[in-house]
Amino acid sequence: MDRRGVRLHSLALLSLLALLLAVTALRYRGPAPRDASAPADAFSSERALSVLRRILEGGEPHPVGSEAHARVRERILGELTRMGYAPTVQETFVCGGCGNCATVRNIVARLEGTEPGGAILLASHYDTAPTSPGASDDGAGVATMLEVARMLKGGPAPRHPVVILFSDGEEIGLLGARAFAASHPYAREIRVALNVEARGSSGPSMMFETSAGNENLVRLFTRRTAFPIANSTFTSIYQQMGNSTDLTPFVRAGMQGFNLGFIGDAEHYHTPLDRVEQLDPRSIQHHGDNVVALLRGLQEEALPVPAASDAVFFDVLGLTVFWWPGWLTLPLSLVTAVLFGLGAFRLRRAGVLGMKGFAWGLLARLVSLPLAVLLAVVVALPLRAMGVTDRPWLPAPQADALVFYVLGLFAAGLAASWLERRAGSWGLWLGAWSLMVLLALACALALPGASFLFVLPALAAALAMLLPGAPGQGPRGLVLLAPLAVALLLWVPMAWCLFLAVGLGPPALWSFIGALVLGLAAPLLAPLLQQRPARLAMAGAVALACVAAALSPPHSQETPNRLVLELHQDADAHKSHWAAFNEGVPLPPSLEAEKLFGGTLDRLYPWEPEGFLYLAEGPGVSLPAPELVVNEDMSTNGSRRMRVTATSSRRAGRLQLALPPESELKAVTVQGLELPKGRGGFDACLWGWNLIQIHEPPPEGVAITLELGATQPLKLFLRDVSPGLPAEGQRLGQARDREAISFEDGDVTVVTRQLKL
Repeated sequence: MDRRGVRLHSLALLSLLALLLAVTALRYRGPAPRDASAPADAFSSERALSVLRRILEGGEPHPVGSEAHARVRERILGELTRMGYAPTVQETFVCGGCGNCATVRNIVARLEGTEPGGAILLASHYDTAPTSPGASDDGAGVATMLEVARMLKGGPAPRHPVVILFSDGEEIGLLGARAFAASHPYAREIRVALNVEARGSSGPSMMFETSAGNENLVRLFTRRTAFPIANSTFTSIYQQMGNSTDLTPFVRAGMQGFNLGFIGDAEHYHTPLDRVEQLDPRSIQHHGDNVVALLRGLQEEALPVPAASDAVFFDVLGLTVFWWPGWLTLPLSLVTAVLFGLGAFRLRRAGVLGMKGFAWGLLARLVSLPLAVLLAVVVALPLRAMGVTDRPWLPAPQADALVFYVLGLFAAGLAASWLERRAGSWGLWLGAWSLMVLLALACALALPGASFLFVLPALAAALAMLLPGAPGQGPRGLVLLAPLAVALLLWVPMAWCLFLAVGLGPPALWSFIGALVLGLAAPLLAPLLQQRPARLAMAGAVALACVAAALSPPHSQETPNRLVLELHQDADAHKSHWAAFNEGVPLPPSLEAEKLFGGTLDRLYPWEPEGFLYLAEGPGVSLPAPELVVNEDMSTNGSRRMRVTATSSRRAGRLQLALPPESELKAVTVQGLELPKGRGGFDACLWGWNLIQIHEPPPEGVAITLELGATQPLKLFLRDVSPGLPAEGQRLGQARDREAISFEDGDVTVVTRQLKL
């Protein structure tokens, strides 16, 4: 290709990339919000937010069992009663994920249908993390449900009954959802559940998870929603990560379901910044539009919706959703591979490609990926030292991520320019796209939900090679740009959503994606980067991007540092320690100025990973220690059964019992209720240790029965945890608050005993 052709194709590629970025940023904000003058049968984000302000009056965090939690519950009950519902409270003691147990109080309302049979569940949770007012997580869901409840009550009776659940205890192990699914009478009627969630304060409402056999559910979502954002990659990755929401207990109870959530501005998640004024009305509007559309669509279906295969699906810029049955994925990948092979054979017959050229082109492609990662590591080291990339959520993370995307493109271009003479332009092109074919086959087998990201661009490349007149001195025109356009159309929105999910995260990830996707333009870049001015220009662009990133502030008022302060008292050794957890990054200068912490990361308990906490010697406080009374201890046939009563002498909000892996803990019963084991159970959350955690334990103590495989004496840890710090920690808290905020469980005081039983 001559220089003029290279320039034209480069301009076309850059224009397409810029256009896709702009359109993705615009479309993935969500629909325009409706004000309070919207028709009564339409969802209005302004009305929903007005209700949310009443519900969250005072902006207090309201974790399970707190006084603020009770006030929020009463306000939700009041809103439902004013609408004409007769809400009830399901109060029950329940145990669930990671050994958590608590008394939960679910709010349940029901709208009867005109037909008997299956019902539809609309669910969100109303408890929060201890530090968060919870405007988005999950006040957004609560507000959405209340506005939808108003619409339903004011309209004609639905065909299928609608059950509205404001679940409790989601933040401590999905406890309310577990209790509803296991014991509420309405649960037996539920056929389909819609769960409404958030993990940020902006962004589109994405359908990020469905129940198994979802082909017809995806078809319904595609047909009914006006602004569909959905992607089977989200579902596949989410399930691989082992994450869960309230939808998980519903699905395990046999319900079908949709999970809706938005994830933009995740730096507000589980922090005091999760306030109503931070919520984007577009996100609430999109939530409501999706819920209303799905409810209306389900009312026209016989329930349950017939199960089918798991679908592979993806939206195109929120305009529509394309999907195919999951069973078609592997055949489609195989057909793509065959067509690609035919195209390669055609190139060889035309004399423009040899096996050596293909081998060199594939080598260039394979070299580019580790080279991109290496460059990212090298560039990230000084940026991290300056505090620019030391945590995922930054004031301008998109600019920082752009550095690493460009690095990936640079790595792919360099590798191609080094080997272009040996590979030739067709060798580079075929080597680049053959990797996509291989990844399509691998995804079809291992992660079918993400297969469309590889199989569709690879199929476009295969068909482009078979176009009449395609062979020539090098790929050009449609052969060069059409497959690239397909890849960018799929990958730019995916990268955008992935960035919303993990923030800057590991910078090498973004360089890898840049080399993988933008590196498909390697045949175009190679001739340019063989010229020294072009190499210097691209290196200069990377350097300028790095300088811009380095000059950007590492934190701001809206994206402050996050830091938790804790006081740990060892009741046996009569010692205490201050602990600071700052996501593994250096302490803020305001706290370093206190000259307490030595700057070395350490740990206090054997189940914590190394480098978990900054530690300092604590004050001479003497708080009452938790107590454990052994009521029964029997060993028979190589096993051991213990019945104990654990009590928090100081009425702390949480009581914890941790047992080492060698205890071979087989079963646990708390207050007569057996805890789940396995994935998400008491044995899965402390790196091999077993955790039993009771929230708001009764003053008379908690009855615990342990079934052990080990009969020898064991070292156990008994702890109680209360919110906040004693008066001695006030100065530390004030120093922290000048530059950082608390997050997740927040500042706590922990009293620990070690027991050998």
